[in-house]
Amino acid sequence: LPFEMPFYGDLYSSVMVSSNGWLSFDLQNSYEGNIWSESLPNANDAPPAVIAVYALDGFPNNNGSVYFHGDNNHMVITYENWGYCCNYDSFYSMQVLLHSDGRIKLQYDNINQNSMQYYGQDYTNATIGIQNAERNDGITYLMPYNYNDPADIFDGLAIVFQDTPMQE
Repeated sequence: LPFEMPFYGDLYSSVMVSSNGWLSFDLQNSYEGNIWSESLPNANDAPPAVIAVYALDGFPNNNGSVYFHGDNNHMVITYENWGYCCNYDSFYSMQVLLHSDGRIKLQYDNINQNSMQYYGQDYTNATIGIQNAERNDGITYLMPYNYNDPADIFDGLAIVFQDTPMQE
């Protein structure tokens, strides 16, 4: 990262990006693409200091790419034309914006219909949320198997996590 990122009271200067739709500031351990879709916090399966952008068995199909761009105050990580393992079709795109003040913004495109149609269910198999390094505090926006309302994840959705109240 081009700046120190505050996250749950700790400062991080690096981030690991997984093809499975999550980022972790914990570079001490290797998760080897660990696939998990559970609520957060989760001490057993999810990596520590994690941002679950859309955590499931993601796959960089033939057209899929991850792009990075940063400056002194921001880092943008884009998953473009991502798919589900091991299907070579493009299904969704998503973006993570990390801000030096600790804000995290997640953005989604072409995601709701494709996830549900691919799995043939009325809910998604993905987890969206964050959890701390100790894996005992976290926020789950979306988790699998809880029969999410389709309105919970949609094209153009943006989710912001921050440690202070939003200003009007």
